[in-house]
Amino acid sequence: YDSGHDNIHGKKISVVLSYCDKDLGWLSNYLEGFDVNKVTIISKCNKDPQKENLSLAPSITVNILDLPNVGRCDHSYAYYMTHLLEEEDDGYNESTH
Repeated sequence: YDSGHDNIHGKKISVVLSYCDKDLGWLSNYLEGFDVNKVTIISKCNKDPQKENLSLAPSITVNILDLPNVGRCDHSYAYYMTHLLEEEDDGYNESTH
C-alpha cells in the first residue's frame, strides 16, 4: 500500500489542526522531515494551545484562530477550506498539483 506520504517530501506544506484541549507536544515530531511553512490551529474550546510550547522551527508561521465549538473537527476543516484557503499565498499552482 502506497500512502503517498513520500510524494510530499521536498514540497512546502501547510498543516491545519482542529484543537480543543489536548497536548500538542507530538506535533514537532510528526512534522519532522517535512518542509512546513505554516501551521494553522483552529481552537474550538476557548483554550490557548500555547504556541510557545509547540517546539516548532522558528521558520514556521503559526496562526491560531478561535471558533465556536460546533460541528466537531469537520467544521474546522470546512471553515478553513471555505474561508481561509483562498487567502493563503503559498505559491499553489493548479497545473502542478
